[in-house]
Amino acid sequence: MTTAETQVKALFLFNHRFEANMPVLDRIYDGRFSKRHFIMPFASQAGPRISRVVEQGRNFSGHLAQSARDWVEPGITHYVVVPDDLLLNPRIDEGNIIAALKLAPGQAYIKNLVSADALRYAWPWAGEAAATFRRASRMLDTAALLPDAAAAEARFRAMGITFPGPGARVRDMTLAARLAQMKKAKRSFMDAVSLRGQPAGYPLLAGYSDFLVIPAEAVEDFVHYCGVFAALNIFAEVAVPTALALAADHVRTELTINSHFHDENPPLRDDDGLHGVELWNAADKARHAGLLDGSLDQICRNFPADWLYIHPVKLSRYA
Repeated sequence: MTTAETQVKALFLFNHRFEANMPVLDRIYDGRFSKRHFIMPFASQAGPRISRVVEQGRNFSGHLAQSARDWVEPGITHYVVVPDDLLLNPRIDEGNIIAALKLAPGQAYIKNLVSADALRYAWPWAGEAAATFRRASRMLDTAALLPDAAAAEARFRAMGITFPGPGARVRDMTLAARLAQMKKAKRSFMDAVSLRGQPAGYPLLAGYSDFLVIPAEAVEDFVHYCGVFAALNIFAEVAVPTALALAADHVRTELTINSHFHDENPPLRDDDGLHGVELWNAADKARHAGLLDGSLDQICRNFPADWLYIHPVKLSRYA
């Protein structure tokens, strides 16, 4: 199904050791992606198609860095990262995914990119990431491992990313929403407070990181930066988008640049493009219960044509 110009490998990324999901994933994607690789924390047995990694799920940038030697191979042009609990549109396969996402040669894909500092207090992990970078970079020579901060920011600005300053997005939130964020992650909020309004020591980005496309031209730098951020204990949805934007010269996003995936009705980059569907809460799940309560075959048969994926879908129920 692939062409001579495009060769795709699917990387199924696990946050936990759910080995029973592997045959389900094979059943779903066999015939759609001929090259498949599993990346799993503490897998009971590694093998040619299974990488055993040792890293917390919240830092899954480390999963990608640790396992890269197992799945990077000559001839592959794109690596598609798919979590084990994400169901990709059944019409998508290795032969059409790059065209379906409208990717130019060498272009990466992620749902969104936005300055993490702008989200401080509005999204718990933004302040945590900035404070963690400040603490951990004293123990790691980041100057030798990452591009210079000023050069990185200039690179991101060229992509259209703006840096309005710490906490810019929280001004649009109600007091109730702010209190809810504080309650959700008290320690992360205290990390944000500890910065006293100062910007992060590096232009960190935020982005929904559960579905990615990494072009071969960027993969070596990408996994290197992922490893650096994992060593710094940076939360994955800051580590991965920052690493991807540092590694790839061009990144295509589902949402318009500077949008956050938790924004209310965030604008799409292309109104007619595929969009991922996230089930954030019980209301989201209830809204799509008619689709999700069926069998796996029924879900695939009735999958909306303009959806890129549904996440999360607990595949263990279909094992």
